[in-house]
Amino acid sequence: MNHNEKHKALIAYLKMKVEEGDWHGVSDAANDLRVMEAHQAAAFAATQAQILRGMEDGSTIDRP
Repeated sequence: MNHNEKHKALIAYLKMKVEEGDWHGVSDAANDLRVMEAHQAAAFAATQAQILRGMEDGSTIDRP
């Protein structure tokens, strides 16, 4: 499951838990979403830093 699929699944789960009134489930889903977004932001920042370093020294970005 890729990032977007996980995000959509967590949103659907969160909505279901809201409808059920399961506030612990809502909290768990919200926390999972925050962690996913933090990891995505950190990965983006790392990529941007690598790009900037490459621009400074003329190197290229290593791609998997």
